[in-house]
Amino acid sequence: MAYGETAAGAGSIRDDFDFMLGDWDVDVTHYSEDGAASRQLEGRWSAKASLGGRIIEDHFIQKVDGVDDAAAYSLRTYCEKTQRWEMLFLWAGQPATGLIGFVGNRVDNEMHLDLQQMGPDGMVILVRIRFFDITVDSFSWEDSMSRDNGVTWFPSLSLKLRRSAN
Repeated sequence: MAYGETAAGAGSIRDDFDFMLGDWDVDVTHYSEDGAASRQLEGRWSAKASLGGRIIEDHFIQKVDGVDDAAAYSLRTYCEKTQRWEMLFLWAGQPATGLIGFVGNRVDNEMHLDLQQMGPDGMVILVRIRFFDITVDSFSWEDSMSRDNGVTWFPSLSLKLRRSAN
């Protein structure tokens, strides 16, 4: 499937992201543009359903040396009209002109969300988020970017999540 193309979702506004509901411990890996892992950190992620399951809201906290360092907040909802998931995303503490909007759907046993945005240098950046290896007690998440209209991609951030015992 080409960048930005999403298959029609199942239409269930409650099922596709149910796997991520709850509290999670996170192993965080940041990457440089050459694909090399540049930092290994820890974090936590929490997600809950609101409005009878019509909205999934989550927040991610990254820790450096045990101290909260960065945070991201997301809201997801399934749009019946477009038959795709819509996600608003905001990193706390970074320059942003507004909320960042992703769209996407389930592709086989994964969730895929895409975004096109302007970088600080005015160049278009394509971003893909993928949720995969989904089980009851774990899942993986990765963010990849392209600065050449999808010709080449590099990983930006990956997360390995385990259901929290707390």
